[in-house]
Amino acid sequence: MKRAVRVLLILAGLGGLSYIAAQVLYTRVPDSRLAAAEMQTESAGLRASIAEAVLTRGSLQGVGRSVQAPPALTTKYGAAAVAVADDGRITLRAERFGLTLEFVPALEAGGVKWRCSGTPERDMPLGCRGG
Repeated sequence: MKRAVRVLLILAGLGGLSYIAAQVLYTRVPDSRLAAAEMQTESAGLRASIAEAVLTRGSLQGVGRSVQAPPALTTKYGAAAVAVADDGRITLRAERFGLTLEFVPALEAGGVKWRCSGTPERDMPLGCRGG
């Protein structure tokens, strides 16, 4: 009887340690963060179109009017509204998670470099945090 109790206590202890280890080692990525990453990925085509227009024109001014942007990007987490400013700045908004991503183009060394920022920062892809 004492041996059975001891074995049960050991198994319970091992189960508890396994649970704690799983919590420490396994981190679930929130859907809001996955949605932000997908918004960044899905906007790549639009960013490429704007970059091409900037390089063709040699200027950022008026580039937003020369590129046909979709009204929204479709992701598996829902639609993200798209707005393109006159200077090529892209703003994406996903109401479901309260996400906003902004991509700002800059003409540098004969190419276009994108600066990314967004809110809430905790959900942003690494390249869009603190920017």
